[in-house]
Parts: sequence; structure tokens; C-alpha cells
Amino acid sequence: MARFETVTCDVCGVGKKATNNWFIAVSGGGSGLVIDIASERDHYPEPNTEIGLVVSDICGEECIIKKVSELIAKMKGNQAGGEERR
Repeated sequence: MARFETVTCDVCGVGKKATNNWFIAVSGGGSGLVIDIASERDHYPEPNTEIGLVVSDICGEECIIKKVSELIAKMKGNQAGGEERR
């Protein structure tokens, strides 16, 4: 029996249809913010919280902009927190 996976946007929650053109946003750790946006999930590993790798399914441009904004705000918050402790 075939197994189907339901994919939903990690930003707005809309479900993917067969004709949608979705994106994959891969963001990860390191000393700064790294974001890679692509149209094919096959090339990316599974999410890995140990190394800070987050793989998000994104339904379109509006949600990509929201996700990038969210990641930048998170990065700025982490930097501000680090400066306060010095």
C-alpha cells in the first residue's frame, strides 16, 4: 500500500496540493544566520535540533518573507541577550 505524507506550510498551516509551487527553507546554527531557500526537498537532510538545522515547508513568497523576518528577529534577540551578559 502506498503511503502519502500530508505537507503543510510551517508558517500559515495551509495544506499542499499537487499543483502548488512550494519552497523549502533550511536555516541553521553556526555563529550567524544561514538560510537556504530551494524548490526541492530531496536535497536536504532531515531536521536536526542537535546542530540547529531546521527544515521548513513554505507555501509561497509571502510566507518566505514572514519566515525570514522571524529568523532575523530571533537572531537579533540572541545577539542582544549575549551583549547584556558581557
